[in-house]
Amino acid sequence: MAKFLIAHCDLETLEGIEEAERLVSNGWIITNSTPFSLTLTECKHNNTEYIPYEIDTNVAENYVCLDCGMNLPFPEREDTE
Repeated sequence: MAKFLIAHCDLETLEGIEEAERLVSNGWIITNSTPFSLTLTECKHNNTEYIPYEIDTNVAENYVCLDCGMNLPFPEREDTE
């Protein structure tokens, strides 16, 4: 059974707002919200997509999580000889 980290942030305090901002910027997903609080779950980045460089549109090469939208480090490339 997979374990998920869950965080609750109180949006009535500056500390709670800063914590929510930090978690979202680190790829956590908002799973429930009220006007005064957020519940977030850590994204495991299981649903990812490689975006190749495109010369015509100048789109940069990228590797992203489709669940949270976070840019991820490129996976290790396998050398095939």
